[in-house]
Amino acid sequence: MIKIKKMIRVMIGATAPYLKRIGLTISRLLNALLGGDSKQSFSARNYNWYVYDYYNVVWLIDYIFGKGHCMRSWDIEIKRRYSNEKQSSKTDSKS
Repeated sequence: MIKIKKMIRVMIGATAPYLKRIGLTISRLLNALLGGDSKQSFSARNYNWYVYDYYNVVWLIDYIFGKGHCMRSWDIEIKRRYSNEKQSSKTDSKS
């Protein structure tokens, strides 16, 4: 019985990152289908709308995925964009 429980934990641990990537891909697809950037998640886009006081569903997304989910998604998006801009400016300066 203990071996089965351990095996189930290992399987869940190996599957969780995969499921997270699938969820992010679906979120980006939804965002793109609704006219957003294909590299931005639907949660990050909604938080951006929240910041600028546009209609948004942050309350619903945070209810489903936990309080602060949209803000964390938006924060990750801002850091990703900043690091990409920083890398591209280094590449431009070398040429």
